[in-house]
Amino acid sequence: MDNNITSLPAAPHAATSHLMVNLSALCDNWQRLDSLSSNSCQTAAVVKANGYGLGMEAVSQALYHTGCRSFFVARLEEAISLNDAFTANEMFDAKIYVLDGIRKGDESAFHHYSFIPVCNDAAQIARAEDIGVKQGRPLTCVIHIDTAMSRLGLSVDEFARLAPTLASRASLSISYIMSHLACADDADHPLNHAQLARFRDVSDRYDIRQCLGNSGALFLGTDFHLDMTRPGLSLYGLAPDGSDQHLSSVFSWTTDILQIREVEAGTNVGYGGSYQTPHPMRLATVGTGYADGLLRHFAPHLTLHIAGKPCPIIGRISMDSCVIDVSHLSETELNQASQATILETSADAASLAAKTDTIAYEIMTNIGARVARHYHGGV
Repeated sequence: MDNNITSLPAAPHAATSHLMVNLSALCDNWQRLDSLSSNSCQTAAVVKANGYGLGMEAVSQALYHTGCRSFFVARLEEAISLNDAFTANEMFDAKIYVLDGIRKGDESAFHHYSFIPVCNDAAQIARAEDIGVKQGRPLTCVIHIDTAMSRLGLSVDEFARLAPTLASRASLSISYIMSHLACADDADHPLNHAQLARFRDVSDRYDIRQCLGNSGALFLGTDFHLDMTRPGLSLYGLAPDGSDQHLSSVFSWTTDILQIREVEAGTNVGYGGSYQTPHPMRLATVGTGYADGLLRHFAPHLTLHIAGKPCPIIGRISMDSCVIDVSHLSETELNQASQATILETSADAASLAAKTDTIAYEIMTNIGARVARHYHGGV
């Protein structure tokens, strides 16, 4: 066989890897999740980590148009970026909650913006109080109680010591007391109800709204919904426990075919010569690699598709590309194809996660910055 090589023409844009995001499906999911709770319970949206990899500004604006008004991010810089997007589009009534709270050095930013910090310790509460004094009006904040995670938040005992004085602090306006479930992705785990009881035992003593429900908690029953739910993964088409909750797929991931070549038997493919072709083969190089979030250990577990047909990865995934076997495709199928599909639906991220000993969250949030996000649908 001749070592024939065909380089395919460039796409009309520079990106070689593409995330297709269906904003209508995203909004349908928010409405579905919102319908699970009572009218008195607000449904927020967790859009941290660049909207779970899908693009924070775009998904947040779509959700705003659907009726969502409360948005949770982790970092201050995320809050500033999201605020800029909301302000540019005259979405002035959106509330942005910052899960990291007010870290030392962030005081001026919280004084300048109307972000709502989630206060995780006594020092953060003191910073919030100082900001309220300086701005001459109470600073709206959330108090986070740790009920099982040992991650962020006041311990139950710390909160019990501080709580009697919180209501009298004129420079603070506490909008919610919140906590976070550790095992909500396992509906039968006893820690779920233990955390709920621990949280309610503390928070019910005060006339302050309560927030506990993450994505998994939304499906545990209304006892977990309280006054606000804050879904994350489920907005993007996946229930944390992998169950069918009638959620719509929100994204797919494709990659451009950069080159097609025919090789002889015994040809090395990829770094380290870890794969040698057992017979003459036709191979395609596609423009997505581990720098784009297609991690090296995915190779044995992930099959791309062209014209609906499976095309396994051959050899090691490189930084910017990988090679797939297209020997079984017809000339017509190859001539008509310009892309290969990495993940066809949101559910495929969960399937890949199960095969690679990780979670869909990690796969989604690792999708790189140079992967082009393409949006369609929405209000």
